[in-house]
Amino acid sequence: MISIIIILLILSNHFFLYSQDLNFYWPVNTHHFVISSTFGESRFDHFHSGIDISGGGNPIFPIQSSKILYLEFEGMHTQRFISGTGNQIWLEHEKGYWSGYYHLEKVFPPDRGIYYHLKESFALTGNTGRSFGPHLHFFILSDYGKKIINPLLILPLLEKDTTPPEIEFIAFLVPEKETIKIHRFVSEKKQEIRLTQKRDIYLKVYDMPDHRNLKRIPYKIEWIFKNQKETKKNFIVFDYIENHYGTLLLNGKYKFNEIYYLDLIKLGSFEYVNGENIITVIAYDFNQNKAQKTFTLNIKKEY
Repeated sequence: MISIIIILLILSNHFFLYSQDLNFYWPVNTHHFVISSTFGESRFDHFHSGIDISGGGNPIFPIQSSKILYLEFEGMHTQRFISGTGNQIWLEHEKGYWSGYYHLEKVFPPDRGIYYHLKESFALTGNTGRSFGPHLHFFILSDYGKKIINPLLILPLLEKDTTPPEIEFIAFLVPEKETIKIHRFVSEKKQEIRLTQKRDIYLKVYDMPDHRNLKRIPYKIEWIFKNQKETKKNFIVFDYIENHYGTLLLNGKYKFNEIYYLDLIKLGSFEYVNGENIITVIAYDFNQNKAQKTFTLNIKKEY
């Protein structure tokens, strides 16, 4: 099943805001709502495939006039409990787009058979299924369900945020008996490091929007590794997740364990040299707030 995300948003005075390209609207029409999890975040063994909008009992509206594609709610099953998604409904829209809504408190039948019009509330946000608080788990799919799209790429950008992401530390992971030890390094000073074998570098980074105690994944992360031997650049963006023969791949390329260890971003391994190795990390949120830190690693190779 698909897992989905949340974010912090402050809406304008208009309940329904227009997305010019696809004529899509936000599904919740309150003046203030909080996206507590964003697209692509780590769920420790899989990607968060949508956004979570917090709050219970709020009316939910289709992002576009639509018809019911699939629904499941308590009372439909007599032999088993409802799934971790809770009460849910999937809607079909134009141009091969679908949208999905999980953990619903109530589902209302449409006025016209299987069709909902744009301003017709079809459910209330809730806390059903495997949920740790009232929220809407919301996602958008394209190509008739082949891709799960980051909703922020399609819906109007509403969040008023001026706070850049926080780059906390980089780390090497070292197995020790039955556990893995995380050796952390901050950017304020040169780090003295002894390496007995070539290891990947991991990153702890999060986006904390204005006045909110939330730690979400930034939208884009870039890094540049440099020493006397090589200069290497790479980046990650959280645009979409594609189902490839039963495996969910970020941007159609990367498995979960190629991007994350728990909630740490995997930057990869490099051609380290004895002495100074420099890695610069740049992180952006959806408002293009930017953070940058440089880490200097003084490495002694023993392999």
